[in-house]
Amino acid sequence: MTHTIERRQEIVEFLKEHSILKVLDTRILEGISPIFGEVHYGPGQIVFRQGDPAEAMYIVMQGSVEVMQGESPAKIIAYLTAGECFGEMALVHETPRTATIRVPESATIIRIPKAALKELRTRFPEVTSAVADVINLRLAGTLPFQAPGLQGNLAFFDLATVIQTVIASRQAGVLILFGRSGKAVAQLVMKEGSISHATFKHLYGERAMLELMTRNDPLDFIFERQDVSKKPVDNQLRLKPPHMLLIEGARRADEMPRLMTALGWPHGIIAQGQPVDDWSKMGDDSTIIGPRLWPLIGAGCSLEELCQKVQYDRYAILQVLDHMVKKGFARKEIPHQQQIHKMEKTMQLPKEAAQEFMRERKENQLKPVPEPMKFIHGPTQVVSMVNSINAVTSNLASIIGKNEVRYVLSQALKKAADSHPHLASLKVHSEAATLDVRYANPEFSSSQKTVKSLETLMRIFLDIASKSQKIMD
Repeated sequence: MTHTIERRQEIVEFLKEHSILKVLDTRILEGISPIFGEVHYGPGQIVFRQGDPAEAMYIVMQGSVEVMQGESPAKIIAYLTAGECFGEMALVHETPRTATIRVPESATIIRIPKAALKELRTRFPEVTSAVADVINLRLAGTLPFQAPGLQGNLAFFDLATVIQTVIASRQAGVLILFGRSGKAVAQLVMKEGSISHATFKHLYGERAMLELMTRNDPLDFIFERQDVSKKPVDNQLRLKPPHMLLIEGARRADEMPRLMTALGWPHGIIAQGQPVDDWSKMGDDSTIIGPRLWPLIGAGCSLEELCQKVQYDRYAILQVLDHMVKKGFARKEIPHQQQIHKMEKTMQLPKEAAQEFMRERKENQLKPVPEPMKFIHGPTQVVSMVNSINAVTSNLASIIGKNEVRYVLSQALKKAADSHPHLASLKVHSEAATLDVRYANPEFSSSQKTVKSLETLMRIFLDIASKSQKIMD
């Protein structure tokens, strides 16, 4: 009982500090605290669906939720974070839900039943006024957004919608993305509804922004609201309408798989063809990129090596190469034997690396996942388990190659889903050697066996990996 009282006090303090109910006196909130329901959600779980009857209003206490509309597939239109409410409009107007609310990673949500909200609005006019303000903002096309809480991992979130959510709020701050090592690999500076500066690894400006949009790396991200007046400003990027950047980024992301397949990414070799007399006749990007590519393809660099050596975004490089092949200025070559082995995904490793992998596996086979995660179920544990698996596969990919690890992870996921159907909605990232949980269905988190099934997935992955190497213990 003591814990319940303490938790109620925490909820009251949160509502008074951050929510739509801060208009009420603390003593009033303490008196009505028993009506507040606290619900925990995990990846893919649905709070309510578009078209459902309205039965409650909700306030996000921890984590984030997706606002989605339409079907097959539903479109994510925004994220709501800690302190923001949803579901109030349908209650007030007595209409069905106009959107679906889904949890991408994990969230703790306070539920206020319909009858309780009606009573609050009747007894406290200030609540009616506060709710009306939120509804007016929604009708005006402006979803309220608070900076605290917009963070997570891109294995669960859609980056384009994260960016659009921050832009629409017109808040000043920096969206920072981190790699597995914890080092920042990208920064987007936001101010007054525009992107004023962008970096991603070795790229800057619009190139960095567009490259980021075509990647599937499961990076951690956080939006930090801050004064950006002293940050560098890229005027060319700042004056570019953000929605045009997002549209172009989406177009490139759709086109990238075709280019990669056509050219044989990542190990394909492009050889020189007939000499190019005038690069300017092949397009704007070709004028700059073409002369830089020419000596490198003459040296037999693979596609992945070309993109590492030429300081440009991958889409532009691959597009120029594709154009060169079609015009006869270059041709695709069959990779040498070592690259063939990689493309066949046979997991053939140098003997020393293979033995090291087996030693690590033998040392950890009794504890394939951290002990605290065993036999526990809940949104936090599911997210932690996914992140642990992704950390293992990412680290292994840095040693033996992500395509090889992606193949084994795909096989393991398929096999695990045969006995654990709620894993079927998971995918392997199209480029990264990690699980993609962005489209997880509600059963993934609602099943009481999810953590155990993820442990099973990891064991299957290690088993397939070891057998693929054909190495004796």
